[in-house]
Amino acid sequence: MKKVLKITGISLLIAGLAIYLLGIFIFSKYTFPNTYVNGKDLSFIKIDEIDKKYEAMIKGHSVRLSGREGIEDTFKSKDFAYQETLEEPIKLKQSSSSWPVYLFQSNSIHAKTKVDFDQDLLEERVTKSPFMTSPKIKDGQEARIGYDLEKGYVILDEVEGSRVTKSKLKDVILTAFKNENKKASLEDYKAYPDPGLKKDSPLLINKVADLNKLNSIVISYNFDDRKEELKGEALNNLYNQDEEGHLHPDMDLIKGYIQNLAQKYDTFKGTRSFTATGGQVVSVSGGIYGWQTDQEKSAQALYDQLMKGESAELTPVYSMTALSRKANDLGPNYVEIDLSRQHMWVYKDGQVVVDTPVVTGNVSQGHGTPTGTHKVWSKERNRYLTGDNYRSFVRYWMPVNWTGVGIHDSSWRGSYGGNIYRGHGSHGCINTPPGQMPKVYENVADGTPVVIYRS
Repeated sequence: MKKVLKITGISLLIAGLAIYLLGIFIFSKYTFPNTYVNGKDLSFIKIDEIDKKYEAMIKGHSVRLSGREGIEDTFKSKDFAYQETLEEPIKLKQSSSSWPVYLFQSNSIHAKTKVDFDQDLLEERVTKSPFMTSPKIKDGQEARIGYDLEKGYVILDEVEGSRVTKSKLKDVILTAFKNENKKASLEDYKAYPDPGLKKDSPLLINKVADLNKLNSIVISYNFDDRKEELKGEALNNLYNQDEEGHLHPDMDLIKGYIQNLAQKYDTFKGTRSFTATGGQVVSVSGGIYGWQTDQEKSAQALYDQLMKGESAELTPVYSMTALSRKANDLGPNYVEIDLSRQHMWVYKDGQVVVDTPVVTGNVSQGHGTPTGTHKVWSKERNRYLTGDNYRSFVRYWMPVNWTGVGIHDSSWRGSYGGNIYRGHGSHGCINTPPGQMPKVYENVADGTPVVIYRS
């Protein structure tokens, strides 16, 4: 029995030695198992062919890229002449006599290489890729604010897009080739741009909350026969948001709104469409009568109200006022003077109470009476009117503009109307027959508009 065991042991020893020697022979010509060069598996490769095998692996490589919307594309090294060449021969860390050890451990080797490819071919290939041309491609969109008729302002979810830039796709392709990936996902390479704001963004949450508060606010301006309401989007446009998304009234934006409001409703020095006695419609521009908004004070009043966060009816602060706030701000009481007809009418409660010829400014000497919508801003009795070459006593004096023009009696005249004004008119005032002037004075109050025009 001992003899048999002895013979068996010798046989096993001889067999093991034979296997070991065979391994030495094999691994003197072939690489060890688990041999990796720059991460590429080069196990059991003829040692004298390892350099060629390494470079050949790259030349025949292809990568299947997958992306969103089911878009896929396969890129081959030959598509853009991709190659990776060794800068020096691979230096194996291999001793054939040690082969039994390397059966159970990795033999990882780093070799210096150089990557080459054709930029133009890669650009052309990427341009034709479904990742660039597919109709399935969608642009991403960050979370945003929308409006629901029942809920008010709401946050709409962000949209993950499927569009990738050329430069990013190129980077993914080259990286995948470098890593010798056979399959790769654009998601894994984070190729898609971040859509931006997410629905849980505090900035959006704060802004939506503030917008819904503003949604219940209405600021109204009552202009008698017209009403201006500031609400909804127009109101929201007067706010700016801070870094946290909260909304605050912006004075500059408010001033812009008040400026537009003034342009729409102010009549001071504006142009009016006036229906003259006799039915003719004339356009009258300028003058000192009308409404003028004090924009600074009105803007401050609106700002203060918006800071309260409550609805309200506001009245603009005015620097100039008129008798009526209707679209036709003349009202039923006014004085009408037609320079062409040399005539004056005084209306009270919409009825003519004075109808008289007059003499206006001497146009031949450059003293023509200024047209426009003026107003009586003072009333005086028994005074002298003076100028460079005159001093005239009048019993009734009603200035109508700020340059010395007014309505007064003229006892020195014996006739009125016609063409007297062309060569023998006044210095600009409206000369009125003494017999008519008391009635004019009696029926015209301070602030009454005086419409002077040429028919």
